[in-house]
Amino acid sequence: MGVSMKILLADDEPIARTMLEHWLTGWAYDVVSAKDGRAALEVLQTTPDVRLAVLDWVMPGLDGVDICRQVRQGRQTPYVYVILLTARDDKHDIARGLEAGADDYLIKPCNPFELRVRLGIGKRMIDLQDQLSRARREAESRALYDGLTGAFARSPVLELLERELARAERSNAPLAVVDVHIDQFERLRSERGADVVDRATQEVARRLGSGIRKYELLARTAEGQFLIVLPETDAERATQITQRLRDALSGTPVNVGSGAFRVTACYGVASTSQRPGARMAELLGAAGQALRAAQQQGRDCTQVARLQDWHESESTSAVSSVPAA
Repeated sequence: MGVSMKILLADDEPIARTMLEHWLTGWAYDVVSAKDGRAALEVLQTTPDVRLAVLDWVMPGLDGVDICRQVRQGRQTPYVYVILLTARDDKHDIARGLEAGADDYLIKPCNPFELRVRLGIGKRMIDLQDQLSRARREAESRALYDGLTGAFARSPVLELLERELARAERSNAPLAVVDVHIDQFERLRSERGADVVDRATQEVARRLGSGIRKYELLARTAEGQFLIVLPETDAERATQITQRLRDALSGTPVNVGSGAFRVTACYGVASTSQRPGARMAELLGAAGQALRAAQQQGRDCTQVARLQDWHESESTSAVSSVPAA
């Protein structure tokens, strides 16, 4: 049996409230009762698992329309489906209740069958709202994180890096990036197969992520490639961190079910401590140049951006910023 849905029942008339509570309990709702409008509003403001509300229109303190208006202004998630009970059958009054935020209404004295049907509609609307909210969160998560590894995706980490660079410049603090590429990635894929390489990539991400601090960022930027953002880090400290990451990655073979094998990577390091005020494109370009220099040295190598790497990066950045004729 599923968990019963919590519902607020607000009515200042004891006999009507007792009758309605009896119906709702019999229909397997978890009922929270309120004797006046202010008590009802307090329940809605402090009890987020109340998802349905049956409110009498006329109550002391606050009436049902006032409650609807305040709830809609102050709390949008999770959504509360509100049914007003009213003795008024004038269309203008009913329109005023709906404009205040009520989802439905029933004319008193209400028929139990009709109330049950209206509540069923409310439950379906809440279920739909929850499904849409989950779908939205999942879509946002897919956009933010890499689906294979759980690390940041490329676009979000670049946005975060841009903000971190601005913050670092304001506080006169260094910031470093490390460009990481799994050694001989394409050969590994052709020899081991895509499934094995995907699982190895996940293990690489796990080891890299375990080796950095909570406020440092790891992103998977391409096939076999990662970017690490290290706030408050100069080139020397970034090199030390990279050495620790190298040891964590290459020190123990990766075992993905088809036999253990050693995975290594090359690392290109660049920090604004080398170029104060460097723009993001220049910093990333210098790290990329350093990575290529590391790869030329062989496997499992690290290279800190050299003067020539910065010059190359700055030249490339300058050319790319020139608008087309």
